[in-house]
Amino acid sequence: MKYPQSQYIEPFKPLLKKLLLPAAVICAIFLAAEGFDLYEDYAQYRMETDPAFAQHHNRAVSILQGRGYEVHDSDTDLHWARPVLEFEAYKGSLEYKIVMSYPDLNIIEERVDL
Repeated sequence: MKYPQSQYIEPFKPLLKKLLLPAAVICAIFLAAEGFDLYEDYAQYRMETDPAFAQHHNRAVSILQGRGYEVHDSDTDLHWARPVLEFEAYKGSLEYKIVMSYPDLNIIEERVDL
């Protein structure tokens, strides 16, 4: 028995490996999520500071009004990592959520917002 402390250290090595790997995975997930938040903020900033943003927004509103919607609210967002315009609009007594790609203004999603 040359090293009496070694018998106490050995059982903790597997435990350390079992705890270190999940901790590293959790850290990687949080860093990736934070990176996506920064990308989302940057994409929205670029969209809102685009000199043609007001023209695209007004064109989108006129497209929706031509389809019979009364636009209530709009917002910029990302949909599958692509910039979009989100609208809350009314048609009759129903409220709709409409997502349009930016800047080409194709309707990606059009559904009743319950």
